[in-house]
Amino acid sequence: MALKPKLNDDHRLNRLFHCIAKIDKNTINSVAEMTFKSMYNEIHIDEKWFFLVRDGLRCIVTQDEPPPKAISVSHKSHITKVMFLSALARPRFNHTTRQEFDGLIGIYPVGEIDIKGHRTVWRSNCCEAVHTTAQSPDLNVNDLGFFNSLQSRYYQTAPKDGLELIEMVEETYKNYPAKKLNRIWLTLQSVMNQVINQRGDNDYTIPHMKKKVLERQNQLPLSLDVTAEASTYPLDILVD
Repeated sequence: MALKPKLNDDHRLNRLFHCIAKIDKNTINSVAEMTFKSMYNEIHIDEKWFFLVRDGLRCIVTQDEPPPKAISVSHKSHITKVMFLSALARPRFNHTTRQEFDGLIGIYPVGEIDIKGHRTVWRSNCCEAVHTTAQSPDLNVNDLGFFNSLQSRYYQTAPKDGLELIEMVEETYKNYPAKKLNRIWLTLQSVMNQVINQRGDNDYTIPHMKKKVLERQNQLPLSLDVTAEASTYPLDILVD
């Protein structure tokens, strides 16, 4: 069972309005099904925190290899943390499915790291983080997929210092597959349908779309059809 943010009535209402605003207004009164916007003009920015030292880390060593040295801190609250700002857009492909834009805007370390006795400060001044709605990590493509890959890579590599951590994060970001990122944007639209169905609540499970199968068959949609529940709201007023 996954832990989800606790929502109040304002959170639910803001989440509902946010998702309805993503409907393509040109499809509201059309004969065909309503669809979401392509979201090509959006950039999702979110922060990801890492501890430079993990408590309870287990290591496998060979018979002749010495065990790693223990790291001492005065208190767990004193373990250095590093924050990264990740900015992702939706990748673009032409009619032959050739990639034209990978969707990777940038990832930037923000904070302080003590490296070899020198205090180094990184700050990001290239963009301003704009969050969608409060208590809604499920409406950000970073949290929906990329941060899971980043966390998994962090466990696999176990960076020993700040420089190794930054190199790991930047490499994982740079090599993130554009097609995988594109599928996450469709997952976001699937989540928005569930949010509309639940009237803004987060008590739902993400339905499986078999996106990889559709992708191999060259049938992956640009945008998903909007749930019929959306038609119960005044869309002409709520949709941008």
